[in-house]
Amino acid sequence: MSTYAKLKSMTTAIVCAICRKTKSPEFAYTIDDEPFMRINGIHPEDEGRIIGKRGATFWALTVAHKYACDALGLAQVRIRPIDTRPDKTASVVAFRPREEWDKKPVMDMIGSILATCLPGKTSWGLEENHGVVVRIRIDKSLEKACADPSIAEMLDVLIHCAGKSCGRSIKTEVTWA
Repeated sequence: MSTYAKLKSMTTAIVCAICRKTKSPEFAYTIDDEPFMRINGIHPEDEGRIIGKRGATFWALTVAHKYACDALGLAQVRIRPIDTRPDKTASVVAFRPREEWDKKPVMDMIGSILATCLPGKTSWGLEENHGVVVRIRIDKSLEKACADPSIAEMLDVLIHCAGKSCGRSIKTEVTWA
């Protein structure tokens, strides 16, 4: 798989885990002055999920791209925000937890992010006891390199957002060992 295909695969896993109605996003790459990727084909009801509150989800997506590009040896591929329609009014949907939920999109997203950004340097698991917790262990030697921007915060934001889309509140615990 080419490096750009790996980047696209990781981004697809993230978008599919976060969105409820977008199942096959499209990507447009442009390499002019600087390489960038535009995410197209996002269902209008999912646009807010990609941006997130105060841009947190979009920030986490750009951080995932930064670490993936570093790991794949690519020049930084910037993500351009999706084109939103300012004439549409967004409505807030209340979160309703579900007992039965599809773990696959969340598991695929986590696996893809870790395999692309930190290949061979992590282990992780998902536990369901009195809630859902994703425990991620990252090689201690990467702690300083992954501090700014914080890969732990990026993982927390994306996993939390993907969980909400699946109907579960997911906590993330990152340890360095």
